[in-house]
Amino acid sequence: MALNSYDEDDDLTPQTIQETNNGLDNVNNVSYPGIVWSAGCNTTPFDGEFFHPQSAVNLGMGWTTKTIAGGPAYLGNTRLGLEHACGDMFASFANTISFFNFLHLGEAESISKPTSQDGHYVCYSHNLVGCPETKIWTVTPVPFTNITVTENGNNINVVTGCSCWATVQSAMDNGTSFYESTIINFSKTFYNVVKPYLITIFDYNEHLPYLINPDNIYIQNETISSDKYIYGKYFYIGSNVTPSIPEGPVTIQSGSAVTLDADNDVIIQRNFEVETGALFEIK
Repeated sequence: MALNSYDEDDDLTPQTIQETNNGLDNVNNVSYPGIVWSAGCNTTPFDGEFFHPQSAVNLGMGWTTKTIAGGPAYLGNTRLGLEHACGDMFASFANTISFFNFLHLGEAESISKPTSQDGHYVCYSHNLVGCPETKIWTVTPVPFTNITVTENGNNINVVTGCSCWATVQSAMDNGTSFYESTIINFSKTFYNVVKPYLITIFDYNEHLPYLINPDNIYIQNETISSDKYIYGKYFYIGSNVTPSIPEGPVTIQSGSAVTLDADNDVIIQRNFEVETGALFEIK
């Protein structure tokens, strides 16, 4: 990781030797996101430019937002990091996760602070950059096996073979028309599901998340006036791409932002319009 408290390649502090290739733009853990716990001084002063040049991006910001690598969270000091106090805090943080099973980052960080000897200062200086609800996996997860999904009209039966969480939501409107998230004890039926739909199955510390996305998403006879993010395998857009929807043009109105996250092809046919001032993106 970077040797200095900025995310650029060169350390901009005049009294230090400049280093190259040590910035966050050089990390390559794209498929292996990490969580950083740092005892270093002044590495993530989110409240200002404390000991930082005006143009510099600090490590907490850089690690969590500036690169497609990095990771979801950075725990570090907004001011000085005191050696003994930070050491006590990290030991407590690691023990809280390892032995007491407090996997939420916010819980572990909060619990670690009162246990630090002479650490009143770092209780304020050391902070979490990221979502406190994020859980840390302490083992290597494996793929789910034996998951089956069957349809009976608009009812969806999900069989997982284990106890886990499942979320089912309508795909076209980000869950506005249908959304249900619940614990599944081996099997669960979801009723009156709006198609097309997305299913996400997940647990902690055991399995990799399992995503079932619709094979085909048809966008027809639609006037889109709000922001949408739609995920699917194949997209078909136009006034007559499926007989299951009344014929009609597709218009993305000005001020809207629509993103199609496609695993495969996006087929655009006649009578599709993106108005001036709208944003349309295919990923």
